[in-house]
Amino acid sequence: MNSWKCSNCSFHYDAKEPYETCPSCGKKCGFSEVTNYVPKMDRTGRKCACDLCGTEITVTNDCGGFLKCCDQLMVLK
Repeated sequence: MNSWKCSNCSFHYDAKEPYETCPSCGKKCGFSEVTNYVPKMDRTGRKCACDLCGTEITVTNDCGGFLKCCDQLMVLK
């Protein structure tokens, strides 16, 4: 199954093939395949916390990667 996004209204849905007419805006729009698209999120200035020990940090320079504490991923606040 693929994920599709309407070029007009950004409606997002999962199907094998794109629709001819968008079910959201009702127009004949172009659909982009966005199956494995994950936008990069800038975490600079965001707070993260460890659910296990409660340690909190503020991201000062986001170079990507995972933030871990107590051998588990930290959660964005």
